[in-house]
Amino acid sequence: MQSAASGRSATVRVNGLSGELCCVDATTNCAFWDLKGSIKISTGIPKREQRIIYKDALVHSQQTLASLCAAAAAVDVTLVRTACSCRLCGHEKVRLCSGCLDICYCSAECQRWDWRRYRRDDRCKICEQSAERDLMT
Repeated sequence: MQSAASGRSATVRVNGLSGELCCVDATTNCAFWDLKGSIKISTGIPKREQRIIYKDALVHSQQTLASLCAAAAAVDVTLVRTACSCRLCGHEKVRLCSGCLDICYCSAECQRWDWRRYRRDDRCKICEQSAERDLMT
């Protein structure tokens, strides 16, 4: 018997634009960032280039599988591969935001500047707290 902390099992069917790419077994409390690791093993697509779409919405890396499927034992998602470049300046040598794991930046400066510019957008809390700390100093 599974404990409540481990969640129940579910299968994620990952489809590309040309058809099914792979199936990944996971627990419902698994974050999509972890699922991206399994998808990388199956497809070879790096995590930071993976954008997962469920129905018509982009899935954020910190969302859990449970947030998408209430009772379903299987979930169909679409995987789109995107080149990762800095959201602010377009530079191609980038790292993912450590807060949301979805947006790419080339530097902490670009990350802070972008957050300040688009303050009203839905941003991760870590980015928000970092920018507020910088404004206070």
